[in-house]
Amino acid sequence: MEQLRLREYQSALLKEALRPIKEFGWKRVMVYGPQGCGKSVLIAFMAQNSVLKNNKVLILSHRDKIVQQNFNKMLLRGMKVSIINRNSSKIVPDATCYCGMSQTISSRIKTRPDWMEWLKTVNFVIVDEAHRGEHDPVLDNINKDAFLVGLSGTVNRSGQMKQLGFYYDCIAKTVDCSDLVPLNFIVPSKNYVFSAPKLDGVSISHQTGDYNQAELQQRFASPERYAGVVENYHRLVNGTRAIVFTTGVKHCVELCKAFNEEGTTAKYLVSEKLPETDAMYSGKQEMVLKDFAAGKFKVLVNISILDTGSDDAGIETVILDYSTKSYNKYAQCVGRGSRPKLGKLWFNVLDFGNNVETYGAYERPNPPMSLWHLSGGGGVAPSKECPQCKRLVPTVAKKCPYCGYVFPTQKDVYLVELNELVATDLYTEGELTLKGYVAEKKLMGWKNDWILRDICIKNKDNMKKAFMEAIEVLRTETGANISPAYWHFFKEHKLKNIKININTNSNNNGI
Repeated sequence: MEQLRLREYQSALLKEALRPIKEFGWKRVMVYGPQGCGKSVLIAFMAQNSVLKNNKVLILSHRDKIVQQNFNKMLLRGMKVSIINRNSSKIVPDATCYCGMSQTISSRIKTRPDWMEWLKTVNFVIVDEAHRGEHDPVLDNINKDAFLVGLSGTVNRSGQMKQLGFYYDCIAKTVDCSDLVPLNFIVPSKNYVFSAPKLDGVSISHQTGDYNQAELQQRFASPERYAGVVENYHRLVNGTRAIVFTTGVKHCVELCKAFNEEGTTAKYLVSEKLPETDAMYSGKQEMVLKDFAAGKFKVLVNISILDTGSDDAGIETVILDYSTKSYNKYAQCVGRGSRPKLGKLWFNVLDFGNNVETYGAYERPNPPMSLWHLSGGGGVAPSKECPQCKRLVPTVAKKCPYCGYVFPTQKDVYLVELNELVATDLYTEGELTLKGYVAEKKLMGWKNDWILRDICIKNKDNMKKAFMEAIEVLRTETGANISPAYWHFFKEHKLKNIKININTNSNNNGI
């Protein structure tokens, strides 16, 4: 049996993932695990421990290769495990641990009641590459009392994808890429940045939140740009094993041909069959990857097939011949070169799409992550903490989607602030304070200009100072939008025609 040893930070990460369960009773945790942190080991450790506690465990993946990797890892641990993919039996399997492809399970639970019943018996679900939307149909149907742990190196979504916050309660994080570099678990990047094509007029897909790929390909797919990519490869990183990411099939095939025409052996991988060029420049994916790993050709060109599940430590250069609005896409692609190998001190990034400038170096600290995103666009949504259940929810949420807590409106918050001010600052040593007086009048319904005029009249010897103190109360974060510069207009136009006759015997010289 393979000896399973956890690195120190892996142990810390597992404890951090369990903390919300112990402290708050939450059952659904997203674990941030950057590429190279050993997610497969974490998955194996969690699965085996859960099985030993008599739980039925399902490990979800979105690609056959990853399903097989997890399946092999479980077998090495001596576990009774069943694999569920398009080639597996349609009879409901009987095991304590399952490694399944989400698309296959989703299809089967739609048409087979026995598969839906089986899914409801699973106690613990582990999701690999949990940011992917392929898992959603399965997660929508798991037992509501099941424990759920998602693992991802890019905890973000975009466009019309479902919010991760609907599935997970919190994010557990202990390390990022910047922590793994000095530990030699990943190597740093050496970045070369080149001019990107102008993207004015390229539309953003409402569905994905990223550039429209057909329009993007029109900007990147040109012989002049191919020549620039190939020339800079030869000039800066000639002879290194490189993986290239492109915008579309035409772009992918033609750039591959350009490499070969300039003397660098290259092949491509696309998801469709192209009889005219496949025989010379491509082939079966498994064979192409095997030949690439063996060094039979230097450059592998693809679109997005190899952005996940590729752990080839021999990749020395990553070429980005695309632009993206998605940090996930950028990080997943660049991370293909970060795997360590004896004698490998860094990996090269040749960026032709302004991505490094937009997102920073791959090993940057504190990468963007959130359970919520801006629907219909790229980027994460600002979050706030629910005071009742302590979960993170979008700042714009009026009601907590987890516990139903109704957030007070800005007006509600402002009224609370005013009442607190009246209660604490209306009188000081028996004397009425200016700020307390302003708050009291505001609560009584006085308009801002009435209050300011009244304050100025009552403090005729130092009107500007009184005005500025008053607007501190009126213009709090949730109050009115009053600029200090308003004083000049107010003095000239609001106070100009007011005859200030103060009875010095009254108590009106100040507040």
